Amino acid sequence: MRFHIILLGPPGAGKGTQARRLAAHYRLAHLASGDLLRAEVEANSPLGQQIASLLAGGQLVPDEMLMPLIAERIAALPSGVGFVLDGVPRTLNQAGDLDELLTALGRPVDAAVLLDVPDEVVMERLLARDRLDDVPAVIEDRLEIYRRQIGPVCDFYARRHLLRVVDGTDDETTVFQRLVAALNLPAPPA
Repeated sequence: MRFHIILLGPPGAGKGTQARRLAAHYRLAHLASGDLLRAEVEANSPLGQQIASLLAGGQLVPDEMLMPLIAERIAALPSGVGFVLDGVPRTLNQAGDLDELLTALGRPVDAAVLLDVPDEVVMERLLARDRLDDVPAVIEDRLEIYRRQIGPVCDFYARRHLLRVVDGTDDETTVFQRLVAALNLPAPPA
């Protein structure tokens, strides 16, 4: 099946977990921006070296570096294979660039799903991960950036009647069932 799904949500919303489940359920490719960036760094390409330097400095990878990686990966998919995109778009500019790219590739978005998770739940989840950068002050900064950027992205997809909002606060299976119901896509053949 060739569905094209975008998964949105704050850090700690469970986007990666749910994207993997959706990809397996609908037999789609799971494209995670973080995985693409890490693969480029591990390949130690010139671009990977630039990305590593930015990440080491705590900076975000700029669109002009990220979007070509996304474009290359989507263009490489077999024509009959759809995808779940996780981690992009995070900004209105990325949403516009992605829309242009997908239109040019003949792969329009079927749905953009926002995993809605309150800040206090995000904080609790991220602190439980026990990562070095998951400390309250850093999490608050990331949430502030997310809140500023996600509204325009959601509006972008809502105007196209593509936005679905799903409560992401329950257990993984319950959230997955809500996602499938919200997407309301045909079940994959057995």
